[in-house]
Amino acid sequence: IYYSDRSDMAKAMIYADSAFESFKGDTNRRAIINKAYLHHNVGSDYSKMGDFEQAVHHFTIAAEILEKYKHSVVGSVYKGIAAVYDQMKEPDKAMQYNYKALEVAEKTGDKPTIARRRLGIITAHLSAFHFREADSLLTIVAPIVKETHDLYSMLMYHQSLGVVQENKKDYAHATGNLTKAYELARDNNAPYEEVTMLGPLTRVLTSAGNLPEAKRLLDTLLKKSTDGQMAFGLLSAYANIAGWYMAKGDFKTANDWLVKRSALQDSITTAEMKNKVTMMETRYQVKEKDNEIKLLQVEKQNQVLKIKQKEELNYILIGSAIAL
Repeated sequence: IYYSDRSDMAKAMIYADSAFESFKGDTNRRAIINKAYLHHNVGSDYSKMGDFEQAVHHFTIAAEILEKYKHSVVGSVYKGIAAVYDQMKEPDKAMQYNYKALEVAEKTGDKPTIARRRLGIITAHLSAFHFREADSLLTIVAPIVKETHDLYSMLMYHQSLGVVQENKKDYAHATGNLTKAYELARDNNAPYEEVTMLGPLTRVLTSAGNLPEAKRLLDTLLKKSTDGQMAFGLLSAYANIAGWYMAKGDFKTANDWLVKRSALQDSITTAEMKNKVTMMETRYQVKEKDNEIKLLQVEKQNQVLKIKQKEELNYILIGSAIAL
C-alpha cells in the first residue's frame, strides 16, 4: 500500500507477491479476510495501470471472499469494478456496480462511505454526460460531505461540481472547485488523486484561455502519469495536450497527440480485453447467484424445520392440556 500510494508499482507488486506467498495454506479467518484486502489493493493497482483483465480478476476474488466473511466492506470492491468499467467506457456497467456499492454502504450506515458511493454514482453520470442528473445528486450529497469532512469525498465533490460548472461554461467557478480538489490531493500526498484532478482542471484552464497555467499543469500531469505508470492519466494528458495545441491554432501537433491517445486507448480497451473482462465478471455473477440460491434453500429448510418443531410443540401442549 505504501509504495502503491506513491505510484511505485514495481515495488508494490514485489511486496504483494511476498504477501500472497505468506498467505498460502493459512486457513485462519483473519488471514482469509486480509488476503481479500490484498486482492482488492492489487486489483486497484492493475486498474490504475490499465490492465483491466488482471484488475477484474483480483476484484472478483476479493468480492467472493468478502461476501462470505465480511460483507460490510465488499462495497469497496464493487466500487473498484465500477471504476474499471468507467475507464472502459461502459457507464451502464459502472452504474450497476456503483449502486451495489451504495446498497452495502447504506446497510452499514457509515456516512463517509455513503458519501463516497454516492459520488461514485455521480462520476458515472458525468462519464455518460448526464450533467443534469449529476447536478441534482450533488445537491443531495453536499450536506453529507460537509458533515463528514472525509478527504476523498471532498476531492470528488469539488471535482464533480467543477465538471458540472464547466458544462455550463461557468469557467470561473469550475476553475475554483477543480483547483481546490487538486490542492487537496497535492497537499495530502495523493498522486493518483492528483492525476485524476489535473485532467479536468487543465481542460477548464484551456477553455478559459489561461494557456500558460494550463501548460504548466499539463507538464505536471504528463510527468506524474508517466512516472506512476497510470494509463488513465496518460489518456487524459494526451487529450488535454491536444486541446491545448488546438487552442493555440497548431492543429498538426494537436492531431499528433490525438493519434497517440487513440493508440493507447486501443491497446488497453481492445475487443479481446473487453470480452475477457465480461467473461470473468459473468462467471462471478453466476457464482454469486448460485450462492444466493443455496442461501435461499437453507432458509427454506430452516423454515420447514421451525414449522415442524412448532407442530410437535402444539401436539405436546394439546396432550398436556388433555392430561390436565
